[in-house]
Amino acid sequence: MKKIPAFPVTRYTSNIAGVQELSTDDGMTLLQWYAGQALSAHDTESLGYDVESIAQHCYNIALAMVKEGELRE
Repeated sequence: MKKIPAFPVTRYTSNIAGVQELSTDDGMTLLQWYAGQALSAHDTESLGYDVESIAQHCYNIALAMVKEGELRE
């Protein structure tokens, strides 16, 4: 699975000599963003789980979404 950036940013920055340079930052991956979205969907009943289980569940949902997206492209 390739790392797909969710919010890539390209900007110009100045180096020490004042020369403008193009820099990029991929930000978080689409997998990480999907996992965060899955986490936000958990209700208060899920608080009884341990945090590792919740994180694993969220990443499983995210991974399924990324794989499904790749199949549809």
